[in-house]
Amino acid sequence: MFNSHNPIKKFSLEIVQSICEDLTQPIDLLISSGEITSNSTYPYGLIVDDLNLYDNILHVINSYFNQLSNQGALIMNVPGGDTLHQLAQSMMQADLLENRFVTRILPKISPEGLLSLANKSSFKYKTVMSSTTIINYSSVSEVIQSLREIKLTKKISNNQPTSRKYWESVQDIFSGLHKNLITIEVITLLAVK
Repeated sequence: MFNSHNPIKKFSLEIVQSICEDLTQPIDLLISSGEITSNSTYPYGLIVDDLNLYDNILHVINSYFNQLSNQGALIMNVPGGDTLHQLAQSMMQADLLENRFVTRILPKISPEGLLSLANKSSFKYKTVMSSTTIINYSSVSEVIQSLREIKLTKKISNNQPTSRKYWESVQDIFSGLHKNLITIEVITLLAVK
């Protein structure tokens, strides 16, 4: 039911699929594209929000609560704290080589942080789990392309200009220190209305 060729998205959707196998079959399913609308014409039995970035997650959770039918479920996957730490470290070290420091980190959350936010919502049942995988990429540009495909690059660049020499430094550090491996941590919220 849920599939992707992107290795990050594929890992995240495998988590969603495993949860859906344990749920009763919902009548209506909404797979969120990250655009929040509170004007749904009918309630959904299941809403899946997979790896979208938000400034106010609690607002999003509450919006989904209002779109669910009684006993409806929300599955929300967000990047966890270990996500892309190898890339972030490589970029920070390359910044230091150029005598500058730029924050280029995706917004991330801990399982405890997401549960704390979900506890402020109206959902009756809430549970959070963390899943981690390591993906081997051939280069930094392949990582960036993979992130771009699933719209997770907008917070990395921080709109700071970078040179070709900078990206060569990032690649050297990434392949030398981290062996082209990227950690992906997905924090999953399962909430039932």
